[in-house]
Order: sequence, then C-alpha cells, then structure tokens
Amino acid sequence: MALSDLKEALPKYIEDVLDTSSNTTQKEHDLNKIHDQLSHISSTSLINNSATETSGQGICIAPKTAARCIKSAPRTLAYWRALKATLARQQHKKTIHIIYPGCGPFASLVLPLLAGHLNAQVKITFIDYHQAALNHLEQLIDYLGKDHMVADMICAEASTWQPSKNFDVLILECMLNGLQREGHVALVNHFAPFLVEDGQLLPGQIDIHANWIDASGELEYVQQQCFSKQKLNGTEITKFRRAIGTVFKLDRHTYLKAGHQKKTIRANSLNILERPDASYHFALCTRLLFIDNIRLHEYEDGITHPYYPALASQPAGGDILDVAYQTGAQPGFIFNRRQQCDM
Repeated sequence: MALSDLKEALPKYIEDVLDTSSNTTQKEHDLNKIHDQLSHISSTSLINNSATETSGQGICIAPKTAARCIKSAPRTLAYWRALKATLARQQHKKTIHIIYPGCGPFASLVLPLLAGHLNAQVKITFIDYHQAALNHLEQLIDYLGKDHMVADMICAEASTWQPSKNFDVLILECMLNGLQREGHVALVNHFAPFLVEDGQLLPGQIDIHANWIDASGELEYVQQQCFSKQKLNGTEITKFRRAIGTVFKLDRHTYLKAGHQKKTIRANSLNILERPDASYHFALCTRLLFIDNIRLHEYEDGITHPYYPALASQPAGGDILDVAYQTGAQPGFIFNRRQQCDM
C-alpha cells in the first residue's frame, strides 16, 4: 500500500479489528499492516531508537519496542473497546480531556480517535520519555490532519509533570506482568488525583492474585492450546493451581493508600497454604478490568502471564507473607515473610 492511501485505509483496518466476527488471526494481520505503515510515516527510522532506558520510575521502553505493542491483538482490542465505551459515557461534555503518559510513537491506545474511526471532541496531552517517539507521533498526527486534538506534547518522565487542571480520561499501559520494573503504578497514583469525579482510568482496575502454580504443567497446557489455536479454558488452568489470595488492587483510589513519600503502598498479607509439591511455585497473576465487562484475561498478552518473584526460598505452609508495592527506579512487590507466632 502506498503511504498516500493510509489515511483512507486506516479507519477500515481499525473497524476490522473491532469487528467481533473476525478472528484473532485476522486481527493480528490487520494490526501488523497498521504497524508497518505507521513505521514509515516519519523520515526518522524507529530502528535507530531501540534502547531501553531507566528513569526514576523504572524502565522506559524504547520507541521501537513501544511501536510493536500494537501488534498484540487482545491487548489492543481491549483498549480500543474500552476507549469507545468511555467516550460514549463522556459524550455529554463539550470537550473530553485525555492524558496519555507513555504514548510511544503511534499513540496506539487512542489510534481510533486519531484515525477518525471514533468521533469525539477531545484534547489529548501526550507524554513520553523519548523525544524520538514524540517526533514520530507529531508527524503521524500532522499526516492524519488531527492537530486540533492535541492539547500538548510533553517530553519528560511523566511522574514529574503536573497537570494544570483536572481531566476526564487517563489511559496508559506502562507495565510488565506482575506490575514489575515499569512505572504503571506510580503513574496511576500520580495522575489519579486529577481525574474528575466521573472520569475514567483505563484500565479501570488491575488485580494481582497469588497462587501456587505447577509451572511446567501449566505451561505445557498453554503451549498445546496455542499450537492447536484453541482458546484457554479457565477451568483447566485451575487444575494446575492452588489459590493463595488477593495481593493488590490498583485503581483510581490506590494513591490514598500510599505512604507519606508515596513510594510504598501497603498490599495484603497472605496466609500461605501448604505447597502441594516441589513442582509448584509461588506466582503472581495479573488481571485487567477496563470498563463495564471489558477485560484482558490471563495469557492473552505478555502483561497477563504469571510472574514468579525471585524469592530467597519458597514460602512454607503456615507462613504469613506481608506484601507491599514499592515504586521508584526498581518498582515491584516486596515481601516480608514471618510465622504465625510472630504476630
């Protein structure tokens, strides 16, 4: 396809991805086309911007890596469906103000707006750590003729930038599985106080659950299902697990639980069940609820794969595991193990 045809084709690609009758393979095909075309919008190649950097709130993935995120069909579809539902709820407003930290070079989470597939009066503040990403995005927005949607473009560590007024929607995806290493939690806590009362965080809630998992048995089942292009069965997955408990919930109110320095957030204490056998390992499982019943389920994307923390040793049955989340340059969960008699 010639670049000149992209402006007309892009809304159709997005419509096909959102089409509930198309299968995942077709969606991935369309998203790969979108990625390849958008990569050539700018005169500056994204290939030269492939180095991941570390900020005060964790790693900041390179523009090239951020661009590839659009290829994950379940993740991208969940965000686009959630954005569509959110705009429908906010349509009574004259202008919907959106903040998008970690926007990357494609601003892929709001691409249906930029491509003209979704119609709404919006003003979007784009924030990214990498100037190269913003340079590419600026050319993309100019090409699509959507400059009027831009409130601002900020090159900064997003948690150091302060909004001058409240806004309606906070949309972001700066995370790895188990909420480790990237700054998603810190960014939500930083911006959530500026959401208006009827504002929407996307995703609206992230739940972290602890399980004993038969890692090799579960992985073999998942690989078999993927190889045969069959959907994962939640009931089958539970056969490889023993639930321990809910660890953490991230939503627009989590910042209220942060300490004075807002670097540590107390999570739940876990009563550790007896480990079934040596094939089971302590793991954190991630589930995303966007809005209404729009979800990203386990294994649908890398960010919802189980995370196995590097503990000095596996917890023992009867132990209590006090859990907290620590933000900063190395974000992630920290664990304090004690026995019942220590209470």
